Amino acid sequence: MKRLTCEMCGGTDLVKTEGVFICQSCGTKYSVEEAKKMMVQGDVVVNSPNVVINKTVVVDNSIDVEKVMHLAETALNADNNSEAIKYADEVLKIDPSNSRAWWIKGTGTSRLLNRYEESLIYFQKAIDNAHSDDNAKVMSEVADSVKKNFSLLLSHRCNKFYNDLKGAMTVKNDAKTVRETVLPFLKKCQDESKDWLYDAAKKMTETASKAYDNKVWPEYSKDDGGHPGKYSWETYIDRASGVLNILEAAVDLSDGDSAQIIKCYKKMIDVQTAAINSCSYKQEWVKGMKLGKTYVPGHYQWVSDYRLTDEAMQCRRVKIEEYKLKIKGLDPSYIIETPPTVANNGKALGLGLFLGIGGAVLGQVFALAYALSVFGWFLVVVALIVGAARKSKQKKQNTEASEMAARNLKQAGITAMSDNNSNEKE
Repeated sequence: MKRLTCEMCGGTDLVKTEGVFICQSCGTKYSVEEAKKMMVQGDVVVNSPNVVINKTVVVDNSIDVEKVMHLAETALNADNNSEAIKYADEVLKIDPSNSRAWWIKGTGTSRLLNRYEESLIYFQKAIDNAHSDDNAKVMSEVADSVKKNFSLLLSHRCNKFYNDLKGAMTVKNDAKTVRETVLPFLKKCQDESKDWLYDAAKKMTETASKAYDNKVWPEYSKDDGGHPGKYSWETYIDRASGVLNILEAAVDLSDGDSAQIIKCYKKMIDVQTAAINSCSYKQEWVKGMKLGKTYVPGHYQWVSDYRLTDEAMQCRRVKIEEYKLKIKGLDPSYIIETPPTVANNGKALGLGLFLGIGGAVLGQVFALAYALSVFGWFLVVVALIVGAARKSKQKKQNTEASEMAARNLKQAGITAMSDNNSNEKE
């Protein structure tokens, strides 16, 4: 003998009350005779004449579909998506060509994380099974559901990134799915509107920018009194890369919105430049020394420690030049300025000049040691030579970066404006 199972919702909690069995899950009532037949064969007709052939009960499903569809609609409207999908599946077992059930299943599935691509399959079935008179209406409903739920998905991903600064690649991959899968699907639905897409791109840009300005940069730059250690610096580089990934994805979704694209590129230039100039710090012990009659005791001082490799810096410089050329292509009035010398070179030159001139002046004013004065001026000359050499090297790297960026853009089919090269040379 089989356990009693409700034909409406699949529940097994049936209680006999006042001569009938009542499902405690959905409230469906079964007579004693119907319950017996359920235990014999497992199939039963509710509120319909039973036709028994070889102990098999023939079921009239028309009322079942109507009731279960109502349950599915109610669950979907209450945002109880898993329940809505379950009821839609019950209907589809009985009526596989029910267009509305496929729409409910598609909508419910699209609201569940990591199942949005699967939802497009169900939406397509909703369109395929729609009556010819309702086809346009169904396609419109499907398109609206797809746009709404994918917008909510991207917004959710962005909020999650802002909260914990993780998941940037997930945002980028979702944007790629929208670009390569969702947009072609919407086109088949005769919907090529892009306002929702621009709104999503704007949300991504704002989230990435705020995350960098309010969390990523401050947490790095203010760590340990402005002297972040290795872990803090590595975390900063990783998070900055995440910000760049989201901004790149926003550019991909902003096709046609020049102002939005330019905004993204300018922010990307700022982030890349800061990453190039970033480093970690450590403290080094400086031995005590005697300067004339004055003794300077030993002490610790902050010095730079880890930073990006020369190759990594150069790759980022190439990216920066590519961004500038793309901005120039969208806005001819944009002026491409020669990238400033890396902060490290400027600091080295400034430090050398300070020590050299300071030593020379002190040596002459106090006449404590002629040798100190000579050595000071020697440091000035060395600092100037080293600074000039580094500046020359930097200029060469910037020129190489610009040329490489131009080649990359040319290969991608993008033509730079004619005055770019003259600006770079200047």
